[in-house]
Amino acid sequence: MSDPTLTAAQRATLRHVRTVALRDRAAALAVVGRALAGTGVRLEPERLVGAIGRQGRVTLNFHPDRLRADGRTVAEALATEGVYRSQFETRISNGGLTAYPGGDRDRWEERLFGGAYQRPGVGPAQRPKYGGLNLLDHPDGACPRFGSCHLRLRPEVLTRTTFCFGEFARSGEPLHAALIGRAAASVVTEPGRWADRGPAADTLQQLKQLWHVLVRFGVPYEV
Repeated sequence: MSDPTLTAAQRATLRHVRTVALRDRAAALAVVGRALAGTGVRLEPERLVGAIGRQGRVTLNFHPDRLRADGRTVAEALATEGVYRSQFETRISNGGLTAYPGGDRDRWEERLFGGAYQRPGVGPAQRPKYGGLNLLDHPDGACPRFGSCHLRLRPEVLTRTTFCFGEFARSGEPLHAALIGRAAASVVTEPGRWADRGPAADTLQQLKQLWHVLVRFGVPYEV
């Protein structure tokens, strides 16, 4: 039975994601299996995914003192409204400010959720909220880069949560060495495009780490 608290757009999103997940399940489990084998962990991918479903907790990191457009801090708004709002509503973020029609975040969500949130009549409040899977139970939450405080969501939220490994890449293009190389060059030649991610040196270090992960766990791919 569907959750009566969800809107039509949110239910359509879950149907779309579930269809894609079932279609790609075998390939995804194979990727997880290769990653586990590379670390020496002897565990079937299905058991790992099942454990995440039973024990994983999602956290939403935020900066409590960040000011909203109405002059209130995020903490004040949370205490007053009891609602965690997305960038489409608040227009503030510790990441890229692209939550508007045609912006990067809007296009990500259109690809990821089958265009459910681009339908007529779907308001900003229906958009998804972004957090992280805090598998290791870090006291600062899963994504402290996005805020010094975090909300810890209840386990039942997992049933309506969509998980992505890493950041979003361009539609239809797998993550490969050439793409990382272009990104590193862009950090130097187009620093404005990466300013929301922090100092350029930190961004380049993150790309370097991503390169090492790709070398260790990636598979041959012809560009």
